[in-house]
Amino acid sequence: MSFVCGIYGYHITHPIDLPCLDLRIEPFTGDYTNAKLRTDNHQSYQLTAILKGKRKSTSDHFLFNLEAILSFIESRDVLITPAEELINEESPFSQFPESIAGSLRGKASKAAIFDDTLNPTARTSFIIAALTRFNSETEKLENEAEKTLKIPLFNSLFFKYVELFRQNTMFPEISYYLLFSGLEAFAMSWANKVELFKKETPEQICEKCMQPMPNKRSYRSASYAIYKFLKKDGDVFGATDSLKADKIDIKTKIPIKYDKYAAMAAYAELRNKLFHVNEFKGSIKKGEKETVSLDLFDYLRRLELLVQLVILKEVGFDDGDTNYKAWLSLQ
Repeated sequence: MSFVCGIYGYHITHPIDLPCLDLRIEPFTGDYTNAKLRTDNHQSYQLTAILKGKRKSTSDHFLFNLEAILSFIESRDVLITPAEELINEESPFSQFPESIAGSLRGKASKAAIFDDTLNPTARTSFIIAALTRFNSETEKLENEAEKTLKIPLFNSLFFKYVELFRQNTMFPEISYYLLFSGLEAFAMSWANKVELFKKETPEQICEKCMQPMPNKRSYRSASYAIYKFLKKDGDVFGATDSLKADKIDIKTKIPIKYDKYAAMAAYAELRNKLFHVNEFKGSIKKGEKETVSLDLFDYLRRLELLVQLVILKEVGFDDGDTNYKAWLSLQ
């Protein structure tokens, strides 16, 4: 038995085939201007596509994941209706209303991936790669010999990011929490896997029992773990750990200025101030003498873009146009 779902708010003008799942996404219109008008409607969710396939090949969990993936691509909320039996093969769009009232269709950020008019294959490639990553991480935890309450941390990072677009009212403290906690947990998981702290922290021995003492982690350890995670494949993201004092290059005599927005210690300091004393401002040392003031509102948009870029890289998506240091050049 065939099923169909309505998709609302996703820009598409060319069909997307997912052959491994026996699924197909068909656009409401092939006209770019019409599709954009429907996607950019701020007052309601407009029907922009349908998902067709065999009922046995889908589930509510799959639709939940796909909805999040499409939302990530658009950088705004996208809806997928529950699966229902395909009644009219020749006119499947007639099974769904052309619009659904909703208050979450506000102004969107720039889409994470170019639409199919500019790059016909980019979005399809990302959808397939993201679904594969979701499934592999979930299966990895399910197959662990020791059953724990662990959650797939990449999936958690992804959904925390997408949740930004689903807030009825945008609260900066909630947005910052979602972004930082997702990135911190993901980076800490990587740090534990490679034994980062064990390698770089001297083992302490208890004088009384002569047994190794557990390493004490502070919020500073979180910033270091995130920094090392971002550097694991080289200087891809341009991140630094702490904020060093500016200096003059000995050879070229050219001044070297360190960017306060690249320092992970700054993001951790703002997280600490926000969570513990409910303040949106903080400060960190720049070198040994200078103190630099921090404002959460200067860092929030950069953190959002950084997490988006981390997700793109972790999924393995590369359209040849991605600038992983773009978060540092925001104005």
